[in-house]
Amino acid sequence: MAQWEHIFYEHRQLLINKGFNEQRLGAPFSQRQLMEQLKKNIAKAIVNQDDGDGLNGFTITTVASLNEGKDVVRYELHYQFDPSTNLFDVYQLDVGWGPHKSRYKLNTSQHLPDAVEAFERLKEEAGLKKYEGKHVSINYPKKNRPRRGRYM
Repeated sequence: MAQWEHIFYEHRQLLINKGFNEQRLGAPFSQRQLMEQLKKNIAKAIVNQDDGDGLNGFTITTVASLNEGKDVVRYELHYQFDPSTNLFDVYQLDVGWGPHKSRYKLNTSQHLPDAVEAFERLKEEAGLKKYEGKHVSINYPKKNRPRRGRYM
């Protein structure tokens, strides 16, 4: 087995274990697309290691449809390959949900958080977890309240 194939299968299994797969994410993408992005970029990073530029990196992006399609979440996995040590790691995960974003700086790939748990943390950080599934009414201050029966 070639070096890049071994790395690919290792990282493919990591992504599946951490919930970055079609079944867990209810993703509108095909699982094959995510894994093809990974495979292509790993092979390219290893081939380009002879360029002498030092670290080779790339980003793969996937989209999830969570909570029965109510929440569309974007995940960006940032990879880095160090040819001098032959180490290949996910060093950063960016999670986006509407205007809300969260960034995870990782020491190693093993610190990659679970995909759904990362989204739940983002919701908590945004202060929206407590309103999930509830109707929220907006109370305007008196001076800004729209007047009834008057047209503007």
